[in-house]
Amino acid sequence: MIKAAKMITLAAIALMVACDKIEPEQNEPTITVTAPFDNEVITVNDTLFVKVDYADDSKLVSYQANITNTNSNVNVFSLNKYVNGTTASLDTFKIMPDTGHYELIIYVGDINDNFTNKIINFTVTP
Repeated sequence: MIKAAKMITLAAIALMVACDKIEPEQNEPTITVTAPFDNEVITVNDTLFVKVDYADDSKLVSYQANITNTNSNVNVFSLNKYVNGTTASLDTFKIMPDTGHYELIIYVGDINDNFTNKIINFTVTP
């Protein structure tokens, strides 16, 4: 009788565990930009350093970075990269040959279709 009660209890626990759905995480990936600073001003033909760290609690799948001159609407830099892990980094530079107002637009996505973006504005002066 005790053995039968233990078996029923174990079967009930197994059924409850099997019925629990595993929900995908809903947290968006994070973007940390250490360069350039928002509203930074650099001089024409200076080097713009771009340093971005990405992180997610599940798994990153891709990131994208674009630099656009908002005065002329010309894209002067574009990078798309697929990644496989919980962290990734972009560490690069670009010589800025033209004056104007620019946006660095950064996108990142994870394996659960959570996406986030960040926009950094900067200006290139003569």
